[in-house]
Amino acid sequence: DGTGPAGPLGGTPGIRTDQIGTQVMSARSGELFEGQNGLNYLARETGGSMMRNQNDLNRGIRRALEDLKGYYLIGYRPDETTFDPSTGRRRFNTWSIKVKSRSDLKVRTRSGFIAVADEGRRRTRAERMMTALLSPFASGGVNLQLSTFFMNDAALGSTIRSALLMDGAALTFKPLPDGRHEAVIDVVAVTLGEEGQIVDQVSLVETLRVPAAKLERFRREGVLYGMNLKVSKPGAYQLRVAVRDAASGRIGSASQYVEVPQVGKDKLALSSLVITGNNPQAMSARQMLSAVLGASPSAQASNVPARFVPGGEGMIGTEDPVAGPASRRFRHGMYLDYACVVFNAKLDKSKRPQLSSQVRLYRDGQEVFVGQVFPVSAEGQADATRMVVARRLQLGTILEPGDYALQLTVTDESGRRTATTWTDFKLTN
Repeated sequence: DGTGPAGPLGGTPGIRTDQIGTQVMSARSGELFEGQNGLNYLARETGGSMMRNQNDLNRGIRRALEDLKGYYLIGYRPDETTFDPSTGRRRFNTWSIKVKSRSDLKVRTRSGFIAVADEGRRRTRAERMMTALLSPFASGGVNLQLSTFFMNDAALGSTIRSALLMDGAALTFKPLPDGRHEAVIDVVAVTLGEEGQIVDQVSLVETLRVPAAKLERFRREGVLYGMNLKVSKPGAYQLRVAVRDAASGRIGSASQYVEVPQVGKDKLALSSLVITGNNPQAMSARQMLSAVLGASPSAQASNVPARFVPGGEGMIGTEDPVAGPASRRFRHGMYLDYACVVFNAKLDKSKRPQLSSQVRLYRDGQEVFVGQVFPVSAEGQADATRMVVARRLQLGTILEPGDYALQLTVTDESGRRTATTWTDFKLTN
């Protein structure tokens, strides 16, 4: 009858052939459900949420990112009876948290806490900065915006270039006898590898002295600061930075991922894509790329910080202080300059590369613009193994305000190889 160990379906005991599909699927569903129980319990008990059975990975990531927006940190001081100093026992305490007069809202939080008495010891400056650096949430005492760029130089090798925009209004500037104003800033940066290991770290104390005539500009536009961190091998890296205003003790933190490709003899690779918003009279895309990435033999050595400048000075031209590579906020009608470096293109018989480039614009994962395919000119290029792609497009009024991604694809026509890089920006009215 098709049942038992000798059955034609390999011995599924007690199941008739007409029931095989239904019961096997039911058993598998049960196994899947049981396997998810642990993750569901962990998420629920720690104040998180589980997104199960999502075949669309991008949708799940978007939900997680949306969920991380708008966090508030609320302090709670337990009653003294919560602790048991006589026995030293650590008791687990459960709690229930609700929003007053809003029964329609659901609060997600940890299911409780272990009572550990505060011994009253104040944390040191280093401990506070390390806590901010390792926290998965950004610290907002000093608002920071971090942009990371990959670059490879013939002399320095591969480096991660960071552009850190600090809120100038959150820094404490003290007047000096010579009329200038001074702010002292502690900076700690850590590069983490794919497995979470520390690859490199920098700890600096920086002194910013600003002429009185420029003080208001620093406070209004922010303080732009940069550094280079050398990386020895390709892979995905996370750069975490914490900044502390020495006078007030306020701390800010930020983090960003950057992909370092293999720059080898037979590998077509691109540097990070750098964008800025300019008017036609502003600096060229080539100049902007050199200013941001240090894309020249005179680039700074690893771990040497760049100078402090106001957020709207130098590399962004003259149109809008917030339309620079660090902040990337553009308006309708603005020209968007983009540039990157192409590594290891094949050379034809005339010792010239045959490269073409094309940009695409995406909003909410949907393609909204496809640019023409343009050849990459070799004229004026000093190094054929490091070709600069630099072009400009205008942001038309048909584009809706919102978050966008600009993708640049470079094709090596000789070897029919392609490489892609992208960056995000915000478009406002």
